Amino acid sequence: MKKDLSSKHYIFLILATTLISLRTYSSLFIKYGEQDTWICLLISLVIMTLFFYFVIHTSLKVNTLNMTKTFTSYIPKPIAKLIMFLFSIGLLLTAIESSSSEVNFIHTNLFVESPIWCYLLLFLIPGIYVLSKKFSTILIVIIVSFSFLLFNDGVLAILMEPYKNYSYVLPILSDGLTKDTFKSIILILGSLSSISITLPYLKLLNDKNNLKKHTLIGCILTSIILVFSIVGTIAFLGPQRAANIFYPGLIQAERVRVLEFIEFGQFFYIFRIVIGFFIKYILCAYGIYLIYEDKIKNKIIYFSLFSLIVFLLSYIVAKNNYTLFYSLKYFQLASLTFLLILPLISYMIVSIKYKKNQK
Repeated sequence: MKKDLSSKHYIFLILATTLISLRTYSSLFIKYGEQDTWICLLISLVIMTLFFYFVIHTSLKVNTLNMTKTFTSYIPKPIAKLIMFLFSIGLLLTAIESSSSEVNFIHTNLFVESPIWCYLLLFLIPGIYVLSKKFSTILIVIIVSFSFLLFNDGVLAILMEPYKNYSYVLPILSDGLTKDTFKSIILILGSLSSISITLPYLKLLNDKNNLKKHTLIGCILTSIILVFSIVGTIAFLGPQRAANIFYPGLIQAERVRVLEFIEFGQFFYIFRIVIGFFIKYILCAYGIYLIYEDKIKNKIIYFSLFSLIVFLLSYIVAKNNYTLFYSLKYFQLASLTFLLILPLISYMIVSIKYKKNQK
């Protein structure tokens, strides 16, 4: 496959995989972290950055950016294949989480009377069309649409600023570090584990000289945007109200008014949800394709079967808010296991064996 990805493009992939979920259902994390959720987020972001920097450092050290080749070279092949299979399961579950979150949001907040399966088809059929194209086309779609999304979010952030009361963020750690604080950290870390969705794309990089630098830039930008967003949500609604609303960002956007008669904040939030989850879904689906590229003979058939599996499971998960938000906790734990802990252990083994071979 032609290497169309640069290390600068990789920044977009990092942002696209980490930003959307945590900001969409932030109530899941604020429920446990309350006004200190942003501190839990900071701790999780530091762990995420250290983890990902270690992975990139190890990949560059062994001079192999292809994670499948890296694992099969330093780990027994049956175990390496099992690791890649479990990692792919993590990508599949994240794809289901993305499609379920988007269609549930549209169904419950915009078109209640229309069935879930209708929105799933509207989500998955364009996905099959985009995924069937060559990677350079997919990359252009991701970069252009995500650039519009970042501009959209910037405008919305400016419009919402007058409505915030930062006293809601205080007092800081009034109860110290509790069991709920650690629950919040674990769930946030599970959401941030989505950064590993970008690992299969490393083999498409055409320049690895500045990879560490651009990876750090991506992690720093992610940290700034997420902390600003979570602090803003708490300052806008207060911790108790933010924790008891399924989609806090929608309530924030609905309050936006310009000149006392123009109300269009909803548009910005809907645009974020639709574009953000669609891009994340595309990256998950194509990531699995990159892992098993040598075994997949027909892209259309593979992506059609993949979409069918996502359709069936998402239909079950997204049928109502309670089912979805009950499932989301387990999606975060699954992501933490398959997309962070598993790769971390694997790359640690690779690093140790590489050092032994160098002696």
